[in-house]
Amino acid sequence: MNKRTQIILFAAFSLIIGPLIIMGFILKLAGKMLDILGWLCWMEPRMARKGWNELIRKIKESWSTN
Repeated sequence: MNKRTQIILFAAFSLIIGPLIIMGFILKLAGKMLDILGWLCWMEPRMARKGWNELIRKIKESWSTN
């Protein structure tokens, strides 16, 4: 494989694969944040006291895995 082909392949993979990997991490983080937000919106005020520990556990879990 000559230099020109290597450069073209490297550029193609850099322009396609790199942004896909970055977008995957961003979507994963956004999914976890939406999960927490959805859980908060679903929770009734009376459940807030009981479910507070679960919410804290979800936040800590999403923080530690990223």
